[in-house]
Order: sequence, then C-alpha cells, then structure tokens
Amino acid sequence: NNDTQPAQPPKKWTILYYGAADNDLYPFIYQDVAKMESVGSDPASNLVVQLDHRGGTSQRYLIQKDQPGQDPSKIDSPVVQDIGKVNSSNPKTLSDFIQWGIKKYPDEHYMLVIADHGKGWKGCCADESHKGWMELPQLKQALGDARQASGQKLDIIGFDACLMASTEVAYELKDQ
Repeated sequence: NNDTQPAQPPKKWTILYYGAADNDLYPFIYQDVAKMESVGSDPASNLVVQLDHRGGTSQRYLIQKDQPGQDPSKIDSPVVQDIGKVNSSNPKTLSDFIQWGIKKYPDEHYMLVIADHGKGWKGCCADESHKGWMELPQLKQALGDARQASGQKLDIIGFDACLMASTEVAYELKDQ
C-alpha cells in the first residue's frame, strides 16, 4: 500500500465516498466521481473517494477541483493510495476505508456516502469479481468496527444506492 501524501491540517468536514463499483454500475459511479471534481475539496472540507474499479484495482483519491482544460468526464485527481484488488462487499474493506480516512484527514466532522446497488434491509455493495454482497448486519459491523478502532462516530451516513432510505436501515445503523 502506497500512501503518497502526509496528513493534512484539520478542516471542518471530511466526506468519505465509498464507490463499490465492481459491477454494472461502474460507469455511473465513475462519472459521479468525475463530476465531484467540478467542486473538489476546499479549505473547509476534504472530499475523499475509494473507488473499486470494475474487474480491476481500487484507488483512494483526494478530490481536487478540475482546472481549465481538464476533461470533466475523466477523474484527474491524484491517487493518494493504490490499494490493489479488494472485495468492496467485505465489511473489513469498508471499515478499513473509514479508519484510513479518519486517520489521514483528522477533521471535526465526518460523512460517509456509500454508492452502489442497494436492497434496503437486505444490504448493499455488490462486488462481481468476488461474487459478494454486504448484508445489513455486515454493514453495521463495518461501521461499528471503524468507530471502535478510530474512536470517532460518523456524523452523517448517506447512500447513493436503491432502497437504503428505509426505516429498517436507519434503525439498524442508528448507533453507528
């Protein structure tokens, strides 16, 4: 694992975006990350992404604002860490990302966004290469493990995934 940037001074927010895109949603999640570069990180916030490329490796990015002339449909932000092939449906992979983000970007508040397929109380995060799926109890475990290891509670958990805005999901994750 190749961590190429030192820890940054604290900001108000770090937004952690978990792009579990090793599946048919890859082109859409990739474009979402590329569009994030229209804003990028700023003096008050870090926008940090872990993107599991379909059939390939995974990288972590600190999203930076596109400069004039850069292709808005391409991710131009530098890779902060290349983590190789990972199973994005494994709760340890999600927990590791959260812990890494909190350690690397020690800010006042944290938001996690999980992007992928979702099935409400059945869970989220399909990984084609590993034929995996993260069930809701595993998601809860990932968040709990990250909280215990980092000592930091996430302020906001959001989903860019179908059916995850349900009472059942909110109830299961309420203490994480």
